[in-house]
Amino acid sequence: SEEFFEYDFDAPKSGDQRGVRVYNYTGTDPIVVMPDTIDGHPVTEVGGHIFANDSFVTAVKLPKFIKRLSKTFTNSQKIKIIDATYVEEIGQFAMGNNPNLETLIFGENLLKTEGSSVSYAPKLKEVYISSNFVEIPDIYDGIDDFISMSDDFTIVGEEGSYIEQWAKDNGINFRVK
Repeated sequence: SEEFFEYDFDAPKSGDQRGVRVYNYTGTDPIVVMPDTIDGHPVTEVGGHIFANDSFVTAVKLPKFIKRLSKTFTNSQKIKIIDATYVEEIGQFAMGNNPNLETLIFGENLLKTEGSSVSYAPKLKEVYISSNFVEIPDIYDGIDDFISMSDDFTIVGEEGSYIEQWAKDNGINFRVK
């Protein structure tokens, strides 16, 4: 519910609808489903550190109009599941130091990751990646800690996809979704 978020409005970009930037979660529910719209406007940005240094949120589903994450979940000590189905870019350190993170869900829109976008997530077991993710400029500078996860770490994706081949080339478990 929008009542548990502090937000402001972005200035519209040439012809775009005015968007909402959410910068604080004030609720107490550890499972957070962010609204797609607030006051009839799309939630287009999640403030840089909204769930950073958080000690109680265990799961977050991001809104469908979010395009980029940047340090959003840094040092989130209890987060286990992040559903970023609609995100296009994962910025540097967006999901850094999440010792309890187990599952990441990326959708068809994920196109780019930046340096150390996912780092220190020793319990990360599964990452869902769409076949649209077809270019990894340097995965070691992007989702670099995939290669240091536990033996049961698995990338879940589509058969015959770029990410399947990349997983095989890098000795990472892959499962067809």
